[in-house]
Amino acid sequence: MIFSRVLRRGDKPAPPLALALRVVDASGAGLAKVSVRARENVGGVVRGLGGRTAIAREDGEAGRYSFEGLGPGKWDLVATADGCTRSELALELPREDVGEIVLVLQRGGSVSGTVVDLGGAPVAGATVQVAANLQNIVSQAEESGLQTMVGTTLADGSFRLANLPAGQHKLVARADGTAGSDAVEVEVQSAAETTGIVLALRVGGTLTGEVYAQGGVPAAGAQVLVQLASDPLAQRFVFSDREGRFRIAHLAAGSYNVMHFPSAGAKSRNGSAGEEPDPMAMVAGMLLASATVAEGETAHVVLGSPAKNAVELAGRGTCDGRGVG
Repeated sequence: MIFSRVLRRGDKPAPPLALALRVVDASGAGLAKVSVRARENVGGVVRGLGGRTAIAREDGEAGRYSFEGLGPGKWDLVATADGCTRSELALELPREDVGEIVLVLQRGGSVSGTVVDLGGAPVAGATVQVAANLQNIVSQAEESGLQTMVGTTLADGSFRLANLPAGQHKLVARADGTAGSDAVEVEVQSAAETTGIVLALRVGGTLTGEVYAQGGVPAAGAQVLVQLASDPLAQRFVFSDREGRFRIAHLAAGSYNVMHFPSAGAKSRNGSAGEEPDPMAMVAGMLLASATVAEGETAHVVLGSPAKNAVELAGRGTCDGRGVG
C-alpha cells in the first residue's frame, strides 16, 4: 500500500518506507491473528482523525507483522486482539532507532455490578457503557473488538463488561424515562474482575422553551440543540411545535447551552434560495441561551425575542351594514 502527497515544483517524492514489528503477550510469546494498524498522527484534538491508515501484513512466523509503503511523518501503531487490551506505540518515520519494535498485549479486565432506580430497585434492560470521549468514539468506529465496552442489564439489574483495557474508566447507565446515572470511576486490572459497582439512575429535570424568528413571530418546527456545558458530547435535539414551544424531559442536572441554527430557508452565499446555505449566515442568525437544570425541577428559556407590544385584534368588517370578507 503506497500513499501519495501533492508535491510542489522541485520537490522529490519521499521513498515509501517498510516497517517490521513483533506482537507478543505478557510472557513474550508471539501472537498470531492480531489486528495491527498504523494511523498517521496529524495532530488535533483526536490523534489520527483525518490521517492516513494502513493495515499490517502477518508474516510467516507467529507474532511477526510488517507494513509497506508508509510515508515519512508521525504514526501511531495500534494492536488489538480478542480478549486483550489494545497496545499503542507512537513513532516517527524514518526511524533513527534501528532496534526491534515490540507491542505487548495484556489480557483485558472485567467490570460487573448492578443498575438500580432511585428507590434502590434493580433495573432490567438498562444500557451500561464506558463514558464516551472523542478518542474512544474513533477507536470504536475503527475496531469492532471494542464493542464489549457496552452491555445490557439482566432481569436482576446485573451487568458485566469484559475485555476492557486496564486503567481508569468511567461507567454510566442509561434507561428510557430516566436521565441516566452519574459517571462512576472504576479501576480495571489486567486479567481480573472489578465487582460491586452500583449505578443509580436519576429522574433528571425538564427544560421548556420558546423559539422566535425574525419579527418576533413564533418559529414552528425549529430544531433546537441542548448541550451540557461540561460535556459537549452530551447532546439532545428537539423540534418546536406550531407555537414555537419545545420541551425536553429527563435531562441530567447541570448547566446547558441551548441553540437554534436557522438552517431551513437560509440564503446561499450568492443570496439565492435552493442552494447550499452560507455557514456564516447561519452562524449570524444563531439563537443562543443558557439554562441550569436541577433534579426534579423545570427550567425555561427563550430563544429570540417575541414581538413587542403585540396586540391581538378581533372584529367584523361591514359595508352598508352588511358583513364582508
